[in-house]
Amino acid sequence: MQKHPWPLHDVRHWLEPGAVVLISSRWQDRNNIMTLGWYTVLEFSPSLVGCMISAGNISFDMIRRSGGVRYQPA
Repeated sequence: MQKHPWPLHDVRHWLEPGAVVLISSRWQDRNNIMTLGWYTVLEFSPSLVGCMISAGNISFDMIRRSGGVRYQPA
């Protein structure tokens, strides 16, 4: 499946009902994807979402090293 940009103002529509959220991360030549068990909408404009990722999770280290995250409702 090909990735497509998703306007941030449309993301809240999918997050607020309690959707399954996937967090993908990439650092150097490694890719990872995880399901997110907890998140909340923190701000509506601009869109801001808060989440909890355990420091023991491989995604935590990859996100910390890469400095970025992408979330996508599934």
